[in-house]
Amino acid sequence: MQANTARMNNIKPETEKLMAKIKHHNRFGQHNLTAIANKKLLDLYREHKCSPLKLALTPFVQIPIFISFFIALRRMAAAPVESMKTGGTLWFTDLTQHDPYYVLPFISCGLLLATIEMGGEAGVSNPQMEKMKTFFRAFTILLIPITAQFPTGLFMYWLPSSIYSIAQILLLKLPPVKSRLGIPDTITTPSHTKTAASSKGFFQMVKDNYRSANVDNEAKTKKASARKRYNQLLKDKSPKLYDKPPHLRQS
Repeated sequence: MQANTARMNNIKPETEKLMAKIKHHNRFGQHNLTAIANKKLLDLYREHKCSPLKLALTPFVQIPIFISFFIALRRMAAAPVESMKTGGTLWFTDLTQHDPYYVLPFISCGLLLATIEMGGEAGVSNPQMEKMKTFFRAFTILLIPITAQFPTGLFMYWLPSSIYSIAQILLLKLPPVKSRLGIPDTITTPSHTKTAASSKGFFQMVKDNYRSANVDNEAKTKKASARKRYNQLLKDKSPKLYDKPPHLRQS
């Protein structure tokens, strides 16, 4: 999965250009050019042996596992399972009760924050991931009061899982390990080559989206007008007919 993520990151400039072309051709109804750009995009994925589908499938595998453990452990604590009452250690001997000193919630959220800061996917860094990191930083802080009342038994799964994730991240950043697993080095995009959207403020992005919507509406209006004129030409049996309808040509 890390290899796929690193390859997707490395071809991001090319994929962004092709996606922009696809959007442009779709806007003006140039379906043949859209198909050509789509084929180039698929060929690019095949050439670099990566797929965006794999990135989308990862959460669908990880999240159900976490939720299953969470629900199972919480129900065991609520039952309660007798062995959990004396299965703890140190200050949390009863795993069915919450941590009275709130140490485990702080440690668990701290480890989660460390995982976010270290970057979970082979050191990949881009503007979109930075925005996600900012969101999850705030989310991690909000988790502390939420998890404060969780039974300590839940943290017996959460803590080892977080420690394992951190160890995995550190291991996959070692050059010998990356070479052995076929994980390519990630290409970090310099600050001056980042996409224009990443450097714009919120209000500027809103203005740009508004202008883009106006352009789309204008293109649709021109397309409808051209189709109407073309139909009128057909009705009048005018000789001034093109081999390609004018509404399919860029104005």
